[in-house]
Amino acid sequence: MVTTRSRAVGLMNKQSSAAAAPSDKSRSECERGAQSEISVDANEDTFANCAPEEGSFYRNINSRASVGKGDCETGKNDKKEANISPLPSPLEESSSSSSSRFEEETSSSWSFQEEEQEEQEHPSTSGEKQSPEPQHEGQPVPPRDGNEFTSIEDERFENITRITSISVDMKYIEPEPKGVDAAIHSLFCSEVNQLIRCMRKKGWRNEEGDWSLELLSQGDEDETEQKWTAPTKKSDSKDFKLFLKQTVEIGNFFHAMPRGPASQSQALRERSRDIEARLCSMRHLAQRMKEQVLQVESRASRAGKVNHSRLVMSLRKRLVPVLVLILKEALLLGGSSTIREGNKPAEIGPEKGTFMACTLQCPLRIIGCIDQLWPVIRDSVDEVDHSQMFGLFDWHLSALRKLLLDGMERLKDIADRLRKILEGRENDKRIRQFQDEQRRRLWESQKTQLMYCFASSQQPIEEESRDYTSIICQGREGRKRSHVDCVSSAEERLCHDPEREVKYHEKYGWPHEEDLMLLRSIRRNENLDAEELVEAFPGRTVRDVVERIKVLKTRTREYFSKRGQPPPKWCY
Repeated sequence: MVTTRSRAVGLMNKQSSAAAAPSDKSRSECERGAQSEISVDANEDTFANCAPEEGSFYRNINSRASVGKGDCETGKNDKKEANISPLPSPLEESSSSSSSRFEEETSSSWSFQEEEQEEQEHPSTSGEKQSPEPQHEGQPVPPRDGNEFTSIEDERFENITRITSISVDMKYIEPEPKGVDAAIHSLFCSEVNQLIRCMRKKGWRNEEGDWSLELLSQGDEDETEQKWTAPTKKSDSKDFKLFLKQTVEIGNFFHAMPRGPASQSQALRERSRDIEARLCSMRHLAQRMKEQVLQVESRASRAGKVNHSRLVMSLRKRLVPVLVLILKEALLLGGSSTIREGNKPAEIGPEKGTFMACTLQCPLRIIGCIDQLWPVIRDSVDEVDHSQMFGLFDWHLSALRKLLLDGMERLKDIADRLRKILEGRENDKRIRQFQDEQRRRLWESQKTQLMYCFASSQQPIEEESRDYTSIICQGREGRKRSHVDCVSSAEERLCHDPEREVKYHEKYGWPHEEDLMLLRSIRRNENLDAEELVEAFPGRTVRDVVERIKVLKTRTREYFSKRGQPPPKWCY
């Protein structure tokens, strides 16, 4: 409860006055003060227990409650069994000095205790103090509120349909719920092999053998799980160590994931928040390292130039090559095979890989991290050396980026087309329901009006001539009788003379009561719908009602012709 300044002053005055007054008076004043506070709290909490009106509250209860469930379950038809160890949560690695609210609302504040201790033991040569920075505009924010979905019906559509812009730093795409088949798209992933081969050339690793062995090593205790670790140096900055650590951990996660789409979705659902926070943190750290390199480059001192050259060399020979290897692991999620030629790093086979939107975003985000660091590497040499050393890498990276972005656009088109089909069906269903409701209401209205006419009519028909004379009530005696008398006498003749009813039925084939209802209906409604009218005659068909209407009209015309009078218009 927020306490305003005026309220605080009032409470202070009450306390001072209570202390100066006698005990009985102070007790009564304290009780009144407590009652007033309770009443204020009650007024403020009047709507505390009201049910929320927004549909998103109920829609996201299950998704919130399911965060942090157990390990993933593998499908029966998957080619590879899942053996995934939980990723260390970036939120668990953050220092206790950071605000918990800031940790939840931004993924950019990564202040890790372990790295801080290493930084104190081995300070960076740059001597700069790292501080948490707010996220840049292009970085997606991990925490989600309940207002992302416009309606409950949107839960039936794929999550990619809610993405408005496709890019390497687009909004994180959640895996589809269990039981929902996501759209898939196949594409060639062998373009990454050209990037792996470029790493052997001058300007990068400059090694002909398996240059990945020095960057990613496997400890003896991790041989069964095939976990990689990335060696670090004392001169590495805290951001460099942290970025390298997170990159290798996300690579281990990709490497351990099964190759079946169903099991991949399950694995991503179990660790969606950790994966999203990790990818966002990697992009933010890449942006921060780029800014550090540019800041060091701006220094005119000799030490500044040395530090700049050392940082750029670390990016070229260590960080970007590791990102290329992790990019290969992310592309292997599509199910492609791996090939190895001699003493060289493993590459991706020539067959296509099959991706969902939630898996295709992983290699796109790795490329986004490379794009963050690429301007620093590109501008570290002159134009001539750049074309010789980095031109081929730049060309293949652009080709792979375009291929993946086109694949994501294709997945979005498939999901949008399905969404439009489902929305069209739903719209048609709503229109049919509306039309049915309109027809039902119209029929109820006509039925009520028809029954009212039956109850208030003064013209019952009994026989060919005498009954119709009673219907129009043209006789002198009929004109003298009141409305109530006419109705009551007609009903008495109809209800209390079963012999006459039997004779009428034998002569004309229909009960007298049904003929009376039909006659009243056609006299009061010129555009009578036989399909709706037949519901008032159980056991009769539409054809029976139509034929009987014709018979009644013919009998009425004959009746007026015998009297030498023109028949009414409704007889035709």
